[in-house]
Amino acid sequence: MFVSERKRPMTSSNVRKRVFRLGQAAGVPFPVHPHVSRHTCGFKLTNDGHDMRAVKHYFGHKNIQRIVRFTEWAAN
Repeated sequence: MFVSERKRPMTSSNVRKRVFRLGQAAGVPFPVHPHVSRHTCGFKLTNDGHDMRAVKHYFGHKNIQRIVRFTEWAAN
């Protein structure tokens, strides 16, 4: 999915390291990893009032409890 400057496929380890370093360079006050973007998307969708069942389906979760935590974060 990702290609390096040398036009070779990047390993998952390389992607994680790059994302982590980009988070540091951006001054994010917590360790950033690729999965953070998924959490951010879930938070945004629920905060914007999207239907919980639609968000659950979008993320491929079978249990809606996985999505409820996004609404809990939105309340804070």
